[in-house]
Amino acid sequence: MPQTLPEDTLDYHQALVRVRTIVGETDPFYRCIMDVVRRTNTTMGARAYVNAILPFLRWGTERGLDWLMADRDVISDYITSDMTLAGSTRSMRLQLVRNIYEEAIERGLVTKNPARRLRVRGTQNDGGPPGLSAAQARQVLGRMRADFDDPKRGLVTRRDYLIVYIGLKLGLRTTEMRRLTYGDFSRPATRTVVEVLRKGGKTGRLLVPQGVVDAIAEWRSTLVDHDVIPSADDPIICRLQAARFHGMEVVTPLTSVSSRTIFSAVEHWLDLIGITGARRGAHRLRRSAATIAWEGHADLASIQTMLGHENVNTTVRNYIRPSEDLLRPASDCIDIDP
Repeated sequence: MPQTLPEDTLDYHQALVRVRTIVGETDPFYRCIMDVVRRTNTTMGARAYVNAILPFLRWGTERGLDWLMADRDVISDYITSDMTLAGSTRSMRLQLVRNIYEEAIERGLVTKNPARRLRVRGTQNDGGPPGLSAAQARQVLGRMRADFDDPKRGLVTRRDYLIVYIGLKLGLRTTEMRRLTYGDFSRPATRTVVEVLRKGGKTGRLLVPQGVVDAIAEWRSTLVDHDVIPSADDPIICRLQAARFHGMEVVTPLTSVSSRTIFSAVEHWLDLIGITGARRGAHRLRRSAATIAWEGHADLASIQTMLGHENVNTTVRNYIRPSEDLLRPASDCIDIDP
């Protein structure tokens, strides 16, 4: 039996208030949603589940859907309604819809789960935006460095620079980036290594480029200049807040930023160099890291390791996204001509 959050500790206002604006508390479907959300065990997880469920509720409301009368075709139409989303995102949304209808079955509200046998199929081109080119990456980083000495935004710009730079150089997920601490970095031999807590709780080790080491050292020096001495357990990418009289200041003790902060930082700086459109968050940087590495003739196995993928097909299908000019037949690399 999965554990659930006690109702008296669930943050209803932050996690479920938006659900109630679409599905009223007296609607039996609302209770199904709430029970699924409670199984996340944490209020942070509850908010993440709600954010993933809301698109289905909005989509259904726009079409006048009776939740308890939905059939397989309706759910299939929903899952294919936005093909710009990554396959993993659509799969997660489908799973939550499936769980909600399982609750409805348990409560005797429906007899069959309309989402039970549906699957999200991956495609060669998932419709998402391409990664940044190397020239675009240099442009956004240069734009950020130009604001380092701004008296009002300098501190947050330096923090955002680290977000963008690490994303482009290491291809980390948002959650992996948020968890990075100073103690995760070590130098057992000639190269610095970082321990990354991967998806599913697995740990991966990556060699760290010297540029990343220097950028983290520069950021740590900035914190010291603001009378903050980071320890090994402190998050590298930390929260900031508006100072009482001017500019920004560091929140102490150091705490990790939210996923939304990382997304907003990336979105803001891409906007400034004219890159607009959907999905401009840290995942765009992750895809950019893979594509730029591929353009730079990195082998596929090393890109797979950097991204932490178990299946190389995930790397090829969803991250490298090579165009015709990037395709490199193996035969082109065999130089045996006299």
